[in-house]
Amino acid sequence: MRNKIIKIIGYCCLLCIVVIGWIFVSNILLPALAQPRATKPLLVFHMPSKRIFHSVLRPTPEQPHPTKPITISHVVQQEVGSLAFTPDGKQLLGRIYLGQIKRWDVSSGKELTPIQSSRIKLVSDDGQFYVTYDFIKNQDINQRDANQRLHRTSDQSIVALLPNNTKDKHLIKIIGGTHPFAIYYSSEKTVDKFPTRSLGIKRRYYVWDIQTKQFISTTPHTTTLYDFEEYIPDVAYSDDGLKVLSLWPTYTRTNGNKTITVTKNFIHWSYPDYHQEPKGALLLNELNGNTITLPFPEKTASFWFGWNSPALSKNQKYYATVSTNDSVGWAQNGIDGTIWCYDLGLRSLKWKYYGDKQFPSLLLFSPDGTMLAFSGYDNNYRTNGAGFLNVVDVKTGKLLHRFTEQTLSEQIRDRTRIYALQKLWHYSIIRERFPRLSQAMQSPPAPGNSGPIKALSWSPNSKTLAASYKDGSVKVWRVKG
Repeated sequence: MRNKIIKIIGYCCLLCIVVIGWIFVSNILLPALAQPRATKPLLVFHMPSKRIFHSVLRPTPEQPHPTKPITISHVVQQEVGSLAFTPDGKQLLGRIYLGQIKRWDVSSGKELTPIQSSRIKLVSDDGQFYVTYDFIKNQDINQRDANQRLHRTSDQSIVALLPNNTKDKHLIKIIGGTHPFAIYYSSEKTVDKFPTRSLGIKRRYYVWDIQTKQFISTTPHTTTLYDFEEYIPDVAYSDDGLKVLSLWPTYTRTNGNKTITVTKNFIHWSYPDYHQEPKGALLLNELNGNTITLPFPEKTASFWFGWNSPALSKNQKYYATVSTNDSVGWAQNGIDGTIWCYDLGLRSLKWKYYGDKQFPSLLLFSPDGTMLAFSGYDNNYRTNGAGFLNVVDVKTGKLLHRFTEQTLSEQIRDRTRIYALQKLWHYSIIRERFPRLSQAMQSPPAPGNSGPIKALSWSPNSKTLAASYKDGSVKVWRVKG
């Protein structure tokens, strides 16, 4: 009897070992082995954290109604919000949100004297210019940014005065080069007369020619969008200041005896049939209203299909964008993550790239037009996503590089910890007993993974790629020799 009990216990232990081993191999080891091997960046820069002080009226048991503010502080990690190489490729610039433009010497890796100003607003993509503004207290919140000045980065001299922000126009981008432009954005909410629809917007883009000191068009095209979330990045800019491009799926619909073509989110769609499928794609220049019809080869995409995070190559030949819903790909909360690359010269779909639970939020063509870098969130195993950085060949759509510093052992350790926490989270009694479990699941990943990427920049010779990360680091990767 005793031997039988020992055998049963032994078999149970063996079964547990097999089950745990299968879970470990299938959910942790194999996915970790599928990730890219760790590589070392050429350069790594780290932003220091900063302590912020502010005064608040906080009640205490002794003073339930305080009259004097107390000073409290908290530490914030400084992040680089935008990156740019200088035209000669010798310096890398990084704008941080607390009023600085960091400068690094690419050849030596040393930090140079930063550009100090609490009113730095924008840096051009080529690093030649940056914009400062004066903060003016005014009852109208849209009138606060005034006296916008364009500076040359090399000597910090003022190149030009730009039109001030108003309630109708907001400066959103500087296009550098020998003939720079300033892009302004205007939007107003619209109310749909159909009760089944939500609010929409009317938007316009204005281009200020810095050399001639005037807007290219004072009455640009107005794009009316219905049921649209304005924060979604959905336009790409050309370097000549003549194109602001957005891509929209088109649908055919029978209305009475007529069959008409409409564009979701672009032309009004009353009482839609949500079972309809896109029939084509329409590329819209939002400066003048001109459109280009592009092919749409999918047969099963839903009515909610769309694109965002686009990029336009410098020669304006290629347009790449990320699909937000695709029945043949992976989707989570409407996210698909497939990159579509169109050849605008041939008006054809050149290739599609699907990254398996990766949702690209930043796309950037190399200056020579041969490569496309993209980064975003990898939701493969972490609840808060992990940053990734990939490069594909523009001609073929084939993956060339996947950059990470995380080693295999760090991958396994991080995945094991997150997998265990996620399983524990399913039990309410554990959630109640350990309230900090959710915070532990959102904690930073293991060393080697710096988190989601905030900005990208190619060197002028297309040989290196710079990326800024959520942990405050900036890394420069070698793409080709």
